[in-house]
Parts: sequence; C-alpha cells; structure tokens
Amino acid sequence: MRLLSVNVGMPARHMIDGKEVTTGIVKSPVPGRNRVRWLAIDGDGHANQPNHGGPDQALSVYSIDHYQFWGARFGRHDFSCGVFGENLTVDGMTETEMCIGDVLEIGTATLQVTHPRIPCFRLSYRLGIPKFHQEQLESGRIGYLLRVLQEGEIAAGDEVRLVDREKRPITVAQCIAATLLDQPLRGVLVELDRLPHLSQRWRAQVAAKLSHIPVQA
Repeated sequence: MRLLSVNVGMPARHMIDGKEVTTGIVKSPVPGRNRVRWLAIDGDGHANQPNHGGPDQALSVYSIDHYQFWGARFGRHDFSCGVFGENLTVDGMTETEMCIGDVLEIGTATLQVTHPRIPCFRLSYRLGIPKFHQEQLESGRIGYLLRVLQEGEIAAGDEVRLVDREKRPITVAQCIAATLLDQPLRGVLVELDRLPHLSQRWRAQVAAKLSHIPVQA
C-alpha cells in the first residue's frame, strides 16, 4: 500500500446552482513532506462543520482504483489527484480492503480509519457531473475518513503500513452497505456497535438503524 499524493485546499467561495457556497472541496497536490496535525494537514481546511472536520474526520482517503473506474465510466481523462476532494490519494486501499479501526503508519504519522465519507453535492459541482454524488454513493466507491493518533510528516511515495486491525473486523464497504445503502444487515450493525474505535457520529447512525431492523432479520 502506498500514498500517491497529498492534497490540500482551504475553504473558498464558489457559485453552485446560482448560490454562493463556501467549500473546501477543491484540493490540489502539494510536494515534499507535509505536517499532519490532530485536526488537519497543514494548508488544509474544512467548511460546513461539523459535517466536515473534527478529530474523527481529520483526513479523507480515496483510491486511485476509483479514478480509473470513474474515468472509464464518464470517458474522462482529466481526473488529477485530489479532484475527488480527498487529502490522501492511495494505491489500492479500497473500501473492500480497509476496515473500521485499522491503524495505519504513513511516514512518521499514525492514523486510524473511523468511518465512510458521505458524498456531497459539492463534489458533483467540482467534477462538472450532475448528480455524481448520488451515483458515487450507490456504487459504494465513496472513500473514508481518518483520525490522527500521532502527529507526523507524510509525503507522496510513502509506504502505508497496516499496524493494527480489530479481531472481528468490519470492512468500510460493509459499513457503507449497512448504514448508507440501507441494506438489512443487522449482524454487521451489531458488530459495528461493538467496535471501540467507531466514531461517535457513526455509532449514532448504527443505533438508529438497529432500532428499525427486527432482531430476526
């Protein structure tokens, strides 16, 4: 597993559907080693809090595998790293491979997978593809978020090392299916609820889903 690009961008005002919206979705690659702090990478910022940012949503991740999928889907060859609004563009490390609670070492930083990233209409604007965020969600190729366990420095080209995983792991893909795609996966929800490192925001979603799925389902 490898980090291909580090992408940052500060919130700025953009016209979306005739309305002025402040968003940090526009991110670009930065060279050299970059300092990862508890709430963000240096040079990066979050708008629309608490939906973005905070200790459990310090960094976002997206796989280059998805770039290839979406490029083929829309006949696009102009998707450069960071265009999907992620901080870390990675090789592999898709939602089916990574698990909630995974602890990763990149450079001198230690990071942990907290929960999926919810697609936003601002990304549709960024790509110039109407309703893209809806199709992205339905595909499950939405990426995920990280908390910072240890501040440090990272750079494109760094190896990503998996240093810890839950004994009864739940993949990000399973989490997406059970919480965002409304699949009746009570067993997955129960296991998610037991995970000690699941973010509080997602734990509330899990509890709400469990209250609507019969025990026998």
